[in-house]
Amino acid sequence: MQDTSSAQYGMLEALTGGWTDGDGRTLFCVGDPMQSIYRFRKAEVGLFLDAWEGELGQLPLEPLQLTVNFRSERGVVDWVNRQFPAVFPALPDKLNGAVPYAASEAFKPAGAETAVSLHP
Repeated sequence: MQDTSSAQYGMLEALTGGWTDGDGRTLFCVGDPMQSIYRFRKAEVGLFLDAWEGELGQLPLEPLQLTVNFRSERGVVDWVNRQFPAVFPALPDKLNGAVPYAASEAFKPAGAETAVSLHP
């Protein structure tokens, strides 16, 4: 969902336009606005933020935020959680496609080695 264009968003609105509460149809969208990279093909992070606010056209949505990182060990996740809030904006900005950083919890324990080393 993070790389949805206005045309794609409009298509989803049209496809779900006649749905009614309790008719058994569902829509499942997945996305991470912090990973949105396709603005060059007219993707708009603001559309993700619109959907996150709980509605796609007339279709109510229930946003869920996943917080567990299954890929990286605790040392990496903790380092990212300390550094990235300074890089991301404090508040979402639909017009500029900006989203705040959302911290995560590590599933994997810390490794024996230093997790992050910078070599400028």
